[in-house]
Amino acid sequence: MYRRKATDSTKAVLIFLLLIPICAGCAGDKVYVDTDEVPGLGVEVRFPSGKIVPIGVRQVISGDTIELTNGETVSFIGVYIPQLSNIPDACKALNEKLVLKDQIRLEFDKRQRDSKGRLLAYVYKLDGTFVNEEIIRQGLARVLVRPPNTKYKELLLEAEDDARKRKIGIWSVGPENKEGFIK
Repeated sequence: MYRRKATDSTKAVLIFLLLIPICAGCAGDKVYVDTDEVPGLGVEVRFPSGKIVPIGVRQVISGDTIELTNGETVSFIGVYIPQLSNIPDACKALNEKLVLKDQIRLEFDKRQRDSKGRLLAYVYKLDGTFVNEEIIRQGLARVLVRPPNTKYKELLLEAEDDARKRKIGIWSVGPENKEGFIK
């Protein structure tokens, strides 16, 4: 039986062909990192999927908007805070409790910036808490569906339905609910 000896170029081609599926599986989503903590990196970098690079929150601007430690402003996808009584202040306080001076992870949908240049994101605490959902589940916001960013539409609507059934926040009965959110 004749056995052909592999040349260096044949070995290189085989290694290359083996690495293609591995590298393709590592292609990941954009992750925003705190450049102060990761020297030499720009604000936007790509990491292999499965790796979470947290970023810090410098300031809570409102119930659905935060400023990151890298200076970017993030608006929460799917969250609308009605101007009812003390709801905006209560929502901002919850947002501060959830994310202020903490590390978070951002997940993006199809549209990543709004007309004001703010990042549009789903916000997660490192323990897995979905901040957008929690604000809605506490009855401090309604779901705002703005295509093409509809990845978690059903989950957010379930949270809104839960708050409505429990009659909390904007779903509670009271004179401040003049916008007709109670059904």
